[in-house]
Amino acid sequence: MTKYQTPLFLRHDWKSKLFSKPFAYFSSIYPLIRLIERQKKVGKLLEIGCGTGQFLYMMQQRDWDCQGLEMSADATIFCRETYSLNVQEGAVEDTNYEPNTFDVIVLSHVLEHLYNPHKVLEKLKAWLTPEGIIVLTIPNGKSWTAAYFKQYWSGYDVPRHYYTFTSSSLRKLAEKNGLDFRYCRTIYGSHSGIQTSLLIMDQVYPENFWLQLLSSLLRNPLVTLILLPIHWIIDQLGLGEALTCVFSNKTAS
Repeated sequence: MTKYQTPLFLRHDWKSKLFSKPFAYFSSIYPLIRLIERQKKVGKLLEIGCGTGQFLYMMQQRDWDCQGLEMSADATIFCRETYSLNVQEGAVEDTNYEPNTFDVIVLSHVLEHLYNPHKVLEKLKAWLTPEGIIVLTIPNGKSWTAAYFKQYWSGYDVPRHYYTFTSSSLRKLAEKNGLDFRYCRTIYGSHSGIQTSLLIMDQVYPENFWLQLLSSLLRNPLVTLILLPIHWIIDQLGLGEALTCVFSNKTAS
């Protein structure tokens, strides 16, 4: 598997801007925390591809027993030194944990990077406790942004993304690996997906004035807030930028 820097480590530093820290929390981290704690109140959690560790740190502050797995050496060091997190450097394919170890395993924008998701899910299933869950977020192949931006859609991210998923393909993936498909919808990410796709177009058409203007407007925090209700409606229609799914062990209630 080819090494890559996580998108969070490449593009985002939530401590660098006054607005970005609370917005990152309430737009992406908090919805994920809320989803997980509706399923499990507390327990042992593993995040695969934990990036610079903001989510893992927040969960640790909420009394979760947290571990992380990260391919980037720089991000791993950052997690350890900045947040004192228990993060191991390595690829999921080359890593082994004891069976029945984790109550929750989280993969946020990771599955699409993995060459053989079936083998990875088989491994993750073994690491889960009997009542454990896998929570994963991936680009939505049926999003309106995929249809509108076409080859410029950030969800394709060639060559780092091997696959594009939809709700139906994720259901089949879960079932083939002996997991229950509990939940699948957009809980965050639509606004940032538009921005990233526009950045890709900016690189292809650097002289396009209107494209530059639109990109600039969408980076404005006030515009972001104004567009939130529109994104919410789009998300409810199943056309949001990313899907967050919950798979559970067949033995889970």
